[in-house]
Amino acid sequence: MLQIIRIRTNRGSRAIEEGNYQEGLAELDLAVDLAERSGYQSFAALALSNRGEAHLKLGRVDEAARDLESAVARYVVLGSRLRAYPLVHLGDLHRIRGERAQARAAYDEALRLADEADDLDTADRLLARAVDAARRAGRHDLESRCLSFRGIIAG
Repeated sequence: MLQIIRIRTNRGSRAIEEGNYQEGLAELDLAVDLAERSGYQSFAALALSNRGEAHLKLGRVDEAARDLESAVARYVVLGSRLRAYPLVHLGDLHRIRGERAQARAAYDEALRLADEADDLDTADRLLARAVDAARRAGRHDLESRCLSFRGIIAG
């Protein structure tokens, strides 16, 4: 069962990365259902995080919020720093809603977790968002600094 859940989660994630959100959602719906019925909470959290990302990209903000908050809560129970991933998307969701304080809090927690885990992928995702925010605000000095940090991470 675990192998099937892992495969469905990976296929859903790949479909989302390729922009095939409906296909990704179908795979992730199955992965979430199987993981929950089998008690594999870490895979349920991962599939919920990915499904929340797909909902967010489709503009389904309420569905995205439910999935992302559930993923974060499960990762908290598991004591996993992997909650940084759904926190980044939750930050995006709050930003889209205009909830700046909540977005900042989600991004800050994700960055703290990424720092603790030496997770350069999450740090890079957060810096990409900082570059976009600085650009939109006309803060070219801050944009340049964030781009420099991204260059350091890329090595």
